[in-house]
Amino acid sequence: MFNDKKYTQTHTSLIKTGIHGFESLISNGLKKNSAIIISGPPGSGKTTFGLQFLYSGARDFDEPGVYITMSQNIDEIKNDCKSFGWDFDDLISKDKIMMIDARPFKIQDELIGKDDSLYRGEQMPFEHLTKLLLSSIKRI
Repeated sequence: MFNDKKYTQTHTSLIKTGIHGFESLISNGLKKNSAIIISGPPGSGKTTFGLQFLYSGARDFDEPGVYITMSQNIDEIKNDCKSFGWDFDDLISKDKIMMIDARPFKIQDELIGKDDSLYRGEQMPFEHLTKLLLSSIKRI
């Protein structure tokens, strides 16, 4: 069975989530190079799921990722993550995760005219990026 070409192709094109028990529900991972939308009411765990996926990918599988927030303060997000034992600051310092605060009022009040690096695509590691998390899509 493991020498079967179809089996090998199917399983090598999956990305592990790093979320305990989740892979068994979705046939061992998410399809590589796919876009996934997580939808649900406030408080249902969408952001927590995404952050765990991003964190586990960077820590356990050496897969760099970018988190773009359009609704929450990054320091608050990182502080909330500490309750799960996730040290985002460590992975940020190792250039494995980039967190971008793209809240509309943040951009207007603090970024435009002072530092336009948020909009310089060449500074973002897209060539090695395997995961991009955008929260919240309703803000786009």
